[in-house]
Amino acid sequence: MFPSISSSKQKQSITTIGFYNVENLFDTKDDPSTADDDFTPKGKKQWTYKKYKIKIKKLGSVISQLGLKRSKYPPAIVGLVEVENAKVVNDIANSSYLRKHHYGYVHH
Repeated sequence: MFPSISSSKQKQSITTIGFYNVENLFDTKDDPSTADDDFTPKGKKQWTYKKYKIKIKKLGSVISQLGLKRSKYPPAIVGLVEVENAKVVNDIANSSYLRKHHYGYVHH
C-alpha cells in the first residue's frame, strides 16, 4: 500500500515527449543500400564531415530545448524521422548538448 498524500501537497510533474524531423540527416559515407549519393563529399550537396558535425550540434541544441520552458528538463523521449542509420542517431545522442542526459536509442 502506498502512503496517502493530500492533493494540495502533491507535486505536479511534466514530462516532455518530442518528435522531430531532422530533414535528411545522412552521414558522409556512401552506402550502396541507401539513396545517399547527394550526401557525400563528391555528391550534389557536397556533404562534408564539417557540415555534418555542425548539423549534429544544432540538432542537439534544439532537441535539448524541447519542452524546457514547461518541464525544466529536456525531453524524456524523442522520435526522429529522416535519419539514414543508427550511427547518426548515436551521434545526436552523444552531441555536446545531449551527452550529459545519457540518452539511449532504438533505430528501426
